[in-house]
Amino acid sequence: MYVVIIVSKGCRSLKAILAESSGWRRVIMFSREVEKIAREVARELRGDMVIIKVGDLTEENLLKIYTKYPPRLVLNCDCSSTFNHYIELVRASGVKEVNYCLDG
Repeated sequence: MYVVIIVSKGCRSLKAILAESSGWRRVIMFSREVEKIAREVARELRGDMVIIKVGDLTEENLLKIYTKYPPRLVLNCDCSSTFNHYIELVRASGVKEVNYCLDG
């Protein structure tokens, strides 16, 4: 199982992300528009991780990612709601989601 980190312009709390994902294999998921931010996050986190640039944000493609990298926790920095279908899957399956954009 993985800790999935959805990166967007809202990813500011790297200290919290490090604490939440410590000891787990991480998946960093992002869209093309925020590749630079995602690479910075990956550099800060270090360790064992999978980095996925998602070009096709269809529900079908996001389901494939969800199945291939089953999350135990999702750290959601996606303030732009780009990954809505993925978050819907997470919530429907009962996986814990920490949303870093609630106050943003």
